Amino acid sequence: VAVSDNKQWLVSADSGNDSLVVLWNTVTGRPEKTILNAHPRGITSIDISTDSLFLSALSTYSDEDARSKQQHVDSQNILLWDISSDRKTPVLSGIVPLGAPQTLVRFKPNDARELITNGPSQVFFWTWGTEFFCQTPHFSRQDF
Repeated sequence: VAVSDNKQWLVSADSGNDSLVVLWNTVTGRPEKTILNAHPRGITSIDISTDSLFLSALSTYSDEDARSKQQHVDSQNILLWDISSDRKTPVLSGIVPLGAPQTLVRFKPNDARELITNGPSQVFFWTWGTEFFCQTPHFSRQDF
């Protein structure tokens, strides 16, 4: 679940087969946008941009991702929807690097074109335009 900064929007998502993403208007209590089957395994984390124009989500990670040597359609994905669009599919979809499951996604507060995801052992910084671009800092024990 995520709530917009202006508290007008709440978005809920679930994981598993037949997953659902719903954008709720908190003033009326009614769903404004429903996305069926957002990802084959569902959603593990979701966020709304500060300007309330975009939704971003992380698909649920699977152990199959860790066993796979190739990045394929069943990989963990970062997804982006334009809230104002009637489109039911993401505007963008990117593949999370293998071996680094992510559990949380957040928009940068003052720039919806930048996001961060993190997991148990790694953090990724994402930017997007026509596609997602992922960067990760490399640290050694000496950095701490």
